[in-house]
Amino acid sequence: ANSTAGPCHTRLRRIVTDPMFDSITCFVILLNAIVLGTQTDIMARDLTGSEPLTFKVLERLFCVIFSIELVLRIWVYRFGFFSHEQWTWNIFDLVIVVMQIIDAVLEEIVELVARSTDGHTEEDLRANVSIVRVLRILRLVRILRVLRTLRSVSELRTIIVSIFGTVRTLMWTMLLL
Repeated sequence: ANSTAGPCHTRLRRIVTDPMFDSITCFVILLNAIVLGTQTDIMARDLTGSEPLTFKVLERLFCVIFSIELVLRIWVYRFGFFSHEQWTWNIFDLVIVVMQIIDAVLEEIVELVARSTDGHTEEDLRANVSIVRVLRILRLVRILRVLRTLRSVSELRTIIVSIFGTVRTLMWTMLLL
């Protein structure tokens, strides 16, 4: 087993440390943000609150992809994952992926409870509404993962920093006018 672990670990290290791996991960993160934005818009327009199956499948797919990416990074870097030069981003990613998994599990539990109970009391409905709010907040927090892409794209980071730097000046100018 040890003779195959060395070459396997070496191959995985080559894959995970390749800049293309980061580029693909950034692309998937941006795609996830677009899907979340679209999903939020559609669900806001549809007041029934039911989530289309397409979005549910896409959410689970992104959850699996991000979990695999995280496991690969932890496998390759081992304890270095938490002390690597980008350890803060690694912990940020870990928290976001764990929250995404918790979101998926809670969503399944809410659906199972909703299906299994025919008569809902007012307290049950309030509890379900609270859980749904928490789930929506967890989804919005996942969009923060887009911040991770900023470390990979220096030109985009420069543009965003410049925009934020000029906003304060713009606000003062508008106030004076």
